[in-house]
Order: sequence, then structure tokens, then C-alpha cells
Amino acid sequence: MQKFGLTLMLGLLSICLGGITTAKASCYQLSRSHSLPYTQVFHNRDSATHYLWNKTHTRKLHNLRNYPHTSWHVNREAWFSHGTTTAHYYYVVSGNHRAAGWVWQGYLKDGSYYRETVKNDGLKLASPVSFNDRGQFDRFIYQRLQHDGYPLNNQLSMILNYYSSGNDRLADYTVKDVIQTLKLKNLNARDLTLINQPTVHHLNRLADPQHGKLAIETTGKGQLGVSLVRTLEKQLRAANASEYAIHTNLTGSAQAGTLKLQYVLLMR
Repeated sequence: MQKFGLTLMLGLLSICLGGITTAKASCYQLSRSHSLPYTQVFHNRDSATHYLWNKTHTRKLHNLRNYPHTSWHVNREAWFSHGTTTAHYYYVVSGNHRAAGWVWQGYLKDGSYYRETVKNDGLKLASPVSFNDRGQFDRFIYQRLQHDGYPLNNQLSMILNYYSSGNDRLADYTVKDVIQTLKLKNLNARDLTLINQPTVHHLNRLADPQHGKLAIETTGKGQLGVSLVRTLEKQLRAANASEYAIHTNLTGSAQAGTLKLQYVLLMR
């Protein structure tokens, strides 16, 4: 009987250790978990191999090093016990929702991943700005934010579209009122942040930081779109937001130096 007990104990020990190397079994125990009050955004701490695990910590799902430019959205955390040690984990989801899993929080850094890969917006704005120009400008903003891990939220867009259609003004009708009017489900006005920017100043420096020539936006080499994305991402990070909707209003003439930009940003 003593021999049997010793054999069983050694067998359990080998299974436990095997879980660390082969991920077929695990000595990690989920001690507690809960949802966060709002979604947080992180990116990889470094380019080393760090795994995302399933909830029982028995199967490797993804390797962080394969997602060097991904922003990870987190709305749930947990603590896993391993022997006498307890580790803090996050449940992370990629911006495109194609990768998810539990990862030790020490492998992440606060904030979305941002890489300046685009030096100009590529837009050749007519003078005055045309309807097509405004559409191309908006698409540039959407694509850059999506690339950096901030998806456009359709429900938030519906709220801004309600205002832009002339139904009510921001000053007279609150976001909470619009949510109730449109009967938007799973959306709470307390979780949203609204920024109304009636005038974006110093467009010449935003379009051409080196020389301050606003007319550069007519050549396809302007940086106005890039500068706005950078500003929006700072605002998203400050609000700990992971989703957004935006309504921009680009008017005037870059050639004549009368270009004007306004925007309303709604974040969650």
C-alpha cells in the first residue's frame, strides 16, 4: 500500500510538471475572476515568446510574438494560483477579434500599439473641399484607427448620425436621450465620453509641421489626417476607450488658406 501511494504521488507530480512543458495538464488553479468596469487597452511588452492560454491554463492558444502590432482589449481579469504563487492575468481580445486568451498582465504595457508608418495622408484636396474629399478624409481616419486597434462602433455612429441629421443639437438633447430615442441596447451613457471640437486650430502646422503651408494638402503630401489620428488616439487613451465614432466636418480651401476642420468624437 505504501508503495502504491508513493507511485500515485509521483504520477500526480509528473502530470503537474508535464502541464508546464506540454500544456496537456496544468497545476494552475483559477482562484477568482471578475469583469472590469470599462474596457482597457494594452500592447505587447516586448517581442519575446509569451503565450495566451485557455481558462484552465492547459492549452496554448496564441503566441504574443506573432502579434507585434496588435492592441489588446481587456474587460476581464483573474488570478491563477500555482503552488504558493498567485499571478494576475488578463483576458485579452485583439482588435479584429481573431485572437483571444488569458495572459499574465506583466507581459503587457498600458495603451494601444501605435506605429507611425504613414508620413502623409495622401489626399489631394480640391479647392474648395468637395464632398468626395470629405469622404476620403473620413476613410483615412477610419482605416488608421482600425489599424491601430480602435474599431468603429456602429451604435455610437448611430448616435452621432442622429445629431448630424439635424434632429437635435448636442446642447439641447443629451446622449442618454438619444440612446433612449433610438432604443439602443447594451449601451449606457455613463460609459461614454463625448468630445465636441468646434474648431481645430493651427491646421497649417498640422498639415505641414516643417513649413506650415496649408496648400500642401492639395498635393497628396499633407499630414493633416495623420495629425488628427494622433490627436484622436491620445484622447482615446486618456478616456481608456477601445471603441469610437466620429463625425468630421472639413470645409473651405487649402489653396486659399481657409481650410476649417471640426469634429465630434464619441468613445467607449
